[in-house]
Amino acid sequence: MIEKETTSTFNKLTAHSNPLSDSHFPVPLSRSQFDYSLHYPPLIQFADIGCGFRGLLVALSTVFPDKLMIGMEIRDKVTEYVKERISTLRTTNPHQYQNISIVSTESASTNT
Repeated sequence: MIEKETTSTFNKLTAHSNPLSDSHFPVPLSRSQFDYSLHYPPLIQFADIGCGFRGLLVALSTVFPDKLMIGMEIRDKVTEYVKERISTLRTTNPHQYQNISIVSTESASTNT
């Protein structure tokens, strides 16, 4: 199962990141400066802030297939894992999981 194999790669992660000292991703000054079209053309309706590994986006994707959802995670390795998981789910389940995506961001900076 791909999930168990991939999860072991990410076992040694810290729970938090300090965006002021790490500053490894750009922070938009306002929502209007973020290009959501990279993830979805229409409006996002659900946001999972601090989504982590747990899979709420994946579970909600099949419950609300007509709603667009985005996960926001501060840890780069977690973001990459979730991107890989979504990609694998899309490959193995054609026409499903097209309504979810994830970005690496500090969620406090998205509240402007």
